[in-house]
Amino acid sequence: EQQVCVFCRNNKEAVALYTTHILKGPDGRVLCPVLRRYTCPLCGASGDNAHTIKYCPLSKMQASAAKQQLRNARTALGKKLR
Repeated sequence: EQQVCVFCRNNKEAVALYTTHILKGPDGRVLCPVLRRYTCPLCGASGDNAHTIKYCPLSKMQASAAKQQLRNARTALGKKLR
């Protein structure tokens, strides 16, 4: 069975690279050497817990906070926005 790192494959890395490893181990630890070197600009995670902004727990919190603000948004006169 051939190993494939979906992170490297999706980022258009060479076949010779993305077939040498997998993205994560069974325990959830990041094994991809490319992703392990990446540092999340939102939370600073890298290595075993590395992730991109899309998968950052802080970006999810920020997104839900933004949705909450939109739900509670009001005009300058205090009327609720629809």
